[in-house]
Amino acid sequence: MFNVSTAEQLSDAYTAINNGNGGEYTINLTADIIDGQVDITKSGAVVTVIGNGHFIKAPSQVVYVENGATVNLSGGSSTLTLQGSVDPHITPKNTDDPGIIYVLPGSTCTMSANVTLKNRKGNNYLGGGVSVSGGTFVMNGGTIENCGIEGGSVCYGGGVAVFNGGYFEMNGGTISKCYATTEFVEENSLYKNSYSGIGGGVFVSDASVFTMNGGTISNNTATNFGGGVAMTLSDIETETDPNTGKEKIDPKTGKGYADFGNPRSKVTINSGTLSGNIAKNGAGIFISGLIYAFADVFQKISLNAGVIDSPGFYINGGENKTVEISSNNADDMGGGVFAIGLKDPKKVQIKNAAIKDNTAIKGAGIMNYSYWTNLDIDGCTISGNKATSNGGGVCAINNKDNGAKTIIKNTTISGNISGDRGAGIYYDGDSELHISGKDIVQNNTYNGVLNNLNVFDKDKPVYVDGDLTGSQIGLSDPMLWDDGKEDIAADAVSCDYLTNGYKANNDTIIPYNAFTSDHESWVVDYGEKLSTISKTYKYSAKKVLNNP
Repeated sequence: MFNVSTAEQLSDAYTAINNGNGGEYTINLTADIIDGQVDITKSGAVVTVIGNGHFIKAPSQVVYVENGATVNLSGGSSTLTLQGSVDPHITPKNTDDPGIIYVLPGSTCTMSANVTLKNRKGNNYLGGGVSVSGGTFVMNGGTIENCGIEGGSVCYGGGVAVFNGGYFEMNGGTISKCYATTEFVEENSLYKNSYSGIGGGVFVSDASVFTMNGGTISNNTATNFGGGVAMTLSDIETETDPNTGKEKIDPKTGKGYADFGNPRSKVTINSGTLSGNIAKNGAGIFISGLIYAFADVFQKISLNAGVIDSPGFYINGGENKTVEISSNNADDMGGGVFAIGLKDPKKVQIKNAAIKDNTAIKGAGIMNYSYWTNLDIDGCTISGNKATSNGGGVCAINNKDNGAKTIIKNTTISGNISGDRGAGIYYDGDSELHISGKDIVQNNTYNGVLNNLNVFDKDKPVYVDGDLTGSQIGLSDPMLWDDGKEDIAADAVSCDYLTNGYKANNDTIIPYNAFTSDHESWVVDYGEKLSTISKTYKYSAKKVLNNP
């Protein structure tokens, strides 16, 4: 055991450990330490740092782990605090540096419940609190607060950044009041507006993994994407064409710069809360196959390196596991969850989650936006979300090609509000919506009138996959799309009533047919009263048995 009370004694301790033969060691703090660092580079060394109520404070790294070493952080019977600059609003001396904890390939750092990381402000890097570059960081509890990256073209992961094949497991604790804020915007020849300022709480990229089994990610801020959690592409270096100076595109695979649509990382949320986070898009969670992060610090991994099993985004609540995404605020799209441009077989699955009280201009609860994403929503409760435009609960727009669609199963969507159509569910003519199971879509309102489900036009019906028996899908007020005709008229376009055609895009389908089914019959209970209408109707895939 090394008992240390000064920065010099701390340096002597880790120097002795690094010159040793590996094995287990303990560094026991007996006083607060200024400008100290725990720098462990000995392969096989397992070092436990015990705080005993004291802190280590330094302008950049406090814990540095390399070469297969392990550092375990504990307060012992009291607390341990790792601290950056005294005032988080004052930039420290060295800004283009990793976070308070820096874990390199093959190495591990664990953090216990009585440990706090705080007040580290960096610039132009990844990870204000923790930078996991190819290593493993396990957060079993504790707090990461008031850490971030401010400014620069590389501004990712205010609380934790996971990159270069890194792994972050969060089993408890809190990541709060962290930030990734910058005014930088780059334009390039292949994709304009490649943003910095991503991942206020947690940032994941470059064949890396984030698994959340508990804890809270709250009140974090990102300028552009992912106030709470963000997963994006990384900037992958490819061969340059000497004649044009541009990156070559493989004509066989179509792959090239950033390999759009194919993020190689994986985010899984099994339990935990994401609340009160702020960003322009994807305030709670942002998952992207189009927006990329760029930095020289990324390893230039081959485009064919597929090192992650089943990359994509997964929420797996249920079975005594609680996932809550609440009270997040997006300045533009995706208050709770924002998914954009993930090509099949990449997955975006949201199961057994409560998504509530989030706000945005569009898609306050969930936004599925642009190109290829196959988004599966199953067993969720989506309630109390508020969009100033379309899609209070769920919004799917410009989502097309490569099997893109939004699937809703066994989900309750209620009490959501929009400033335009689709207070419960909105999807446009470039998107595809499927429903199945027992869905409850009721009591969603636009300016105080019922507006549960927007159907774009007669050529874009809702696809019913399997049985809807027991579902309750509420009416939308007929005046919202008033064409001066009764809604049941053959040439009406309001699509306010649930009706059914034999198949999609058939000339025999009259304009107000809003649904198409993959089997003979299904039952929908409107379940709420509008004027004098309150009935249950049974529909067939071949004909409407009861026409309202």
